Amino acid sequence: MIEWESLVIAISDDVWTVPSPFAKNYVDKSKKKVDKVNYNTKLFVFPDDGEFEEVVVNAIEEARKRI
Repeated sequence: MIEWESLVIAISDDVWTVPSPFAKNYVDKSKKKVDKVNYNTKLFVFPDDGEFEEVVVNAIEEARKRI
């Protein structure tokens, strides 16, 4: 079984990439980046935004709204 420590999913209207998860503070870097380069980007962050499955489902629902 995999135990996730963190996860960042970005849903955007344009190309927008999350900083490398191998960086120690990639969650903070993602939040700072979205403040600078947005493209209507919404971040879904585990554990900040809820349980892992909830964060993933919410990200999928947001992506479906934008299709």
